[in-house]
Amino acid sequence: MTSTRNAAPDITGDELRALLGEITSTAEKAEEHSFSADIDDITSLRAAFFVMRERIAYMGWIGDRIAQRAGLEEFRGGADEWLLPPELTPSLKKFGKRPVGEIEQAAVPGGEAA
Repeated sequence: MTSTRNAAPDITGDELRALLGEITSTAEKAEEHSFSADIDDITSLRAAFFVMRERIAYMGWIGDRIAQRAGLEEFRGGADEWLLPPELTPSLKKFGKRPVGEIEQAAVPGGEAA
């Protein structure tokens, strides 16, 4: 976890409600997208995988944003830490995260990246 802490919460109830609503909406869209993937089509599965990964990262970033604004400790940090590939974010390297390329290769039969 990142050691960022605020002295006092800096988020209103309306802002919190909006951010939590964004997480909920994104999760709902991800769930809908997962049902539309054709499990017999590798291209469709690859697309679903990458969309899901993007949406999960987006929800994580919003969660960290809420934590930061509420004066709590963040898990990973800001948008760069959540939304950029790990090879571009030095702080992720210290946690031993595998580069995106390896993750993509592991998810695709034969190790080919999309």
